[in-house]
Amino acid sequence: MMNAKFLLRALIVTISLAALAAPVIAERTFYWSMETDKADVVPAGSDDSPFYYPPKLTKITDAQAHEGKHALDVSGKWRAATFDNPTNEDCWANPKQGAIRFWWKYTGKPSAGMLFQLTGKSSIKALDTNDGLGVKIKSDKELTLGYGWKGSTESTIIRFHPAKAFEPDHWYQVTAKWNTEIAPHLSLQVDDAKPATGGAKPGETGCKTWHQILIGNDTTNAPEGLFIDDFEIWNDAAMTGPATKPTTREAMKSPTKSE
Repeated sequence: MMNAKFLLRALIVTISLAALAAPVIAERTFYWSMETDKADVVPAGSDDSPFYYPPKLTKITDAQAHEGKHALDVSGKWRAATFDNPTNEDCWANPKQGAIRFWWKYTGKPSAGMLFQLTGKSSIKALDTNDGLGVKIKSDKELTLGYGWKGSTESTIIRFHPAKAFEPDHWYQVTAKWNTEIAPHLSLQVDDAKPATGGAKPGETGCKTWHQILIGNDTTNAPEGLFIDDFEIWNDAAMTGPATKPTTREAMKSPTKSE
């Protein structure tokens, strides 16, 4: 009997360790076309409807939208849409590696502001922490990708400088990637330009999961005419694998296709 109990416990431990060691399934975990007030793809148990403060889903013409008839208007200060993961066990993205891709443009004058950030719960499931990842606009000649926070400053930052200044009324595709184990640890690319890469190896984040997505400008700066469209997140930096819940519209497209 003792041997049987010992073998059973050993089997349970082995299975548990194998589960912990199992690799993250490569997939797109989030996609919002912004054609409606619901995200097209979300992890199980997560919000599919955004909380706006105070922006609205702005209807703009086909000529202005990157795709379809809608885009998110985040012009001005403190204007964003957020999604929360109430389970705190699932996550929008893997803090160890992942990628985010979206489109943005401005119709007014670009000024310092934010395009998105991912944040999470602390490792002991305490209050929210700002520790995470984000892309910011510094000027019409610079975007930054920051990973982790030390106080009010990102701990690892890379900077993308376009060959020429960003132009108004032009949609740009931004791809931000991170990998805390394999260099280059950070990558920031606009359209097909050579990506900015590098950054010091990021340290451990203060949160074990990134449970909140903030799309827009969560700062006191007030960029004019700022729009975001077609926002997606991958839990692997190579951006491979299928969408978790492809819609009919999305099933017609390759999930890794650059538009």
